[in-house]
Amino acid sequence: MVRTIRLRRLVAAAAAVAASVLVLAACGEAPASGGARDGGKPLIIMAQGAGEITFSQTVADGVVAAAQRAGFDIEMLDNEADAAKAVENARTAALKKPDLFIEYNLNPDSNQRVGQIMADAGVPVLAIQYGMPGAPLFGLDNRAVGATGGAGVAEAAVAEWGADAIAKAMVLNFVEGGQVNLDRGAGAEEGIRSVLPDIEIVQGSSKSDTAVAAQVVNAFLVANPGRKLILWSHLDQISIAAANAARAAGRADDLLIASTGGEESIIPEIRRPDGVIAGTTSLFPGSWGEEIIAIAQKMINGEAVEPFTQPSKIVFVTPANVDEHFE
Repeated sequence: MVRTIRLRRLVAAAAAVAASVLVLAACGEAPASGGARDGGKPLIIMAQGAGEITFSQTVADGVVAAAQRAGFDIEMLDNEADAAKAVENARTAALKKPDLFIEYNLNPDSNQRVGQIMADAGVPVLAIQYGMPGAPLFGLDNRAVGATGGAGVAEAAVAEWGADAIAKAMVLNFVEGGQVNLDRGAGAEEGIRSVLPDIEIVQGSSKSDTAVAAQVVNAFLVANPGRKLILWSHLDQISIAAANAARAAGRADDLLIASTGGEESIIPEIRRPDGVIAGTTSLFPGSWGEEIIAIAQKMINGEAVEPFTQPSKIVFVTPANVDEHFE
């Protein structure tokens, strides 16, 4: 069922982007930069989402390393998770006329303005995670990401306790964070219901704060004394806080959690023999760089690229397979 959900959403995402993206037109022109034409290395400028966010910084580090291995000059800007900063960075980058601009903007409402700046400067763009008119997109099918975790925790709970013993589920999200989280939360509900179609699902907000998450999880446990519960969480740090709250309440045996991200910090929790974390949907952001730069190379060479490309490695990492993916 999860594979079906993922395929359906991926096809839908690709079709939606294809409708608004003239990829061949964007890629078929000569490089905009003077660097390669003047005999130097092609120049790529990337504006990353926010250096203070581990996931974004991991993606950026991977892109820099891959670009250097491929023989590009690369400069990195930081959008600081701020729409105005993203527009400012776009103006700065456009003045340098790079061969390609890579935009990872956590405030996609400003992407249209960023795209216009680059179009006016004649600079092709590769968008990361959030679409931009006229640019190919490298990113996740976020609904499928949520569905993978939702189904994963439901399947683990059924194996552990049996379907009839599972009383309730919570989707612990941060909907204030925007469409990505909304899509993942909706996918998580789909995934849970693909295994437990009649289960009651309640919503909780972490406010992207581990202390708030712990309070929300504790209230969920108190409201359901002695009952078996499952929980999907939008972020590894939040999942760790949820697991700690369950242990502090003496309810570690009554809760199973699906996390999202696959950062190193969650791996010890997955390996715990008495662990509360059933698994994490690992997105492997450190491996994105090679795939992003492979697309960048094609664009700079004037080759056609797909309108939507998803990272090739997304795995629900569990105690059973964690050693296959992490040291």
